[in-house]
Amino acid sequence: MVSITNRSRIPILLALVLLATAVSCAPSLAAVPVDNTGHLYTLDGYGGIHPVGSSPALIPSAYWSGFDIARGLAMFADGGGGYTLDGWGGVHAFGSAPGISDGSHAYWRGWDIARAVALEAGSAPAAPAGYTLDGWGGVHAFGGAPDVPDGSHDYWQGWDIARGLVILGGTAPATVQGYILDGYGGLHPFAGGGAPMPPAAQTSAYWGGWDIARSVALLAGSNAGYVMDGYGGLHPFAMAGVPMPTAVPDSSHAYWSGWNIARGLSLWTSANAGSPGGWTMDGYGGVHSFGSAPALVGSAYWSGWDIARSSAGAGSGSGARILTSRVLNVPFFRQVYALSCEAAALEMALGYEGIGAEQGSILSVMGIDYRGVVSDASGFHWGDPYAAFVGNPNGSEINNTGYGTYYPVVAQAAVRLGGRVIAASEGISPQAIYQNVLAGHPSVAWISYDYYPHRNTAYRAFDGRVVQFGPGYEHALLVAGVTETSVLVFDPARGTYWVSKGRFEAAYSVFNDMAVILA
Repeated sequence: MVSITNRSRIPILLALVLLATAVSCAPSLAAVPVDNTGHLYTLDGYGGIHPVGSSPALIPSAYWSGFDIARGLAMFADGGGGYTLDGWGGVHAFGSAPGISDGSHAYWRGWDIARAVALEAGSAPAAPAGYTLDGWGGVHAFGGAPDVPDGSHDYWQGWDIARGLVILGGTAPATVQGYILDGYGGLHPFAGGGAPMPPAAQTSAYWGGWDIARSVALLAGSNAGYVMDGYGGLHPFAMAGVPMPTAVPDSSHAYWSGWNIARGLSLWTSANAGSPGGWTMDGYGGVHSFGSAPALVGSAYWSGWDIARSSAGAGSGSGARILTSRVLNVPFFRQVYALSCEAAALEMALGYEGIGAEQGSILSVMGIDYRGVVSDASGFHWGDPYAAFVGNPNGSEINNTGYGTYYPVVAQAAVRLGGRVIAASEGISPQAIYQNVLAGHPSVAWISYDYYPHRNTAYRAFDGRVVQFGPGYEHALLVAGVTETSVLVFDPARGTYWVSKGRFEAAYSVFNDMAVILA
């Protein structure tokens, strides 16, 4: 450890300036879906799929003439195919998509309860993966998608109020995060495959007690988008920590005040949060452009007949493109005592949550065991870093007058100070830390100070616990950014800098992959 006494708060841009030669921090996103101005479709209640504008015809594999049972439509990013959803939960291929048998996923024969379908970001004809949503809020995997456990998210048993879902980008393979839209406009997080629950969404509209929300869609490359109400109003939302998209005034596009006739929403693949655009669909099948999206003609239209059920374009329902890089806007604080790295790292994490707590106060909440080292016939004994801060925070690791503390103490202090802890333990993989950063969650991580792969010793603490011991190199810092190859660390002793993932992982493994992940 290095004794640091100057406390400072450095904005994230300084970290980038200081390390500009290391790596680029710009988000690296997966391939953009094809332009959906040429791959946009509407779905009628009988299962017919109708091209909009110049989109090529696609033939459905299921059609129910005279039976209004089709409910949802989702497409692969290449625009060549996808799936329709019937009200019983059946998933039906069209275009390039392979078939999905009813017996392989949730299916309620004879019960019109399925409400929406979405495909994962990486879903493709060779590896389809997606989800259906039932009216009670159940999220059901099909294809190669990971399961979303029952009871792990908001669910309204017996109440048909769920209306749509979106799948977020930024998750690792075999994991998923997303939001469920309820009829009042609420957005409810869900997760599966071991992914952490995404943070609450920022919303701009909510109609308590009024079932008027009809559709939800993400902007390409962003965990933000719009909710559409039944009158055609468009209301921005964003995952916490992501900027809200620009508002779309009702007067700027098709809007039917007092008439619940809007049914589908598709966002243009070339639009963004600052220049949104896309198309709404009314119940008669009319497709209406808004914002930056071009007007399109030639869609099927049934004047006076509310039979259009859904719309989708290339990449619709398949989530945001996968983020592989992200830098969190975390405040930087240097450690004010020789050994207060854990308290400083927690101070930064709490600051990210908007909670002000100085290191002296944090150490008081942690508890300090000032007792000195005792050596006897049975060996070396000291305080328990799993129970309190061991030694003097202004002491020396080399001289055994001070040491530090471990994850249970940091996690408990975070909660007592108002923070939200997502995970705290040993054995948290580096990949879990990276994925949580991509999802907006920094991590306090224990490393070897010199980044060498030391072998820890152990001692029996005064309370009888055998604890791992790394004198002279035990250190904690905050992980605040990640790219495909590097990790941005906010090191309370040395400042902010990037290290390669390989170097970080070697140092992180020394203390048995110990971390506390915070909101």
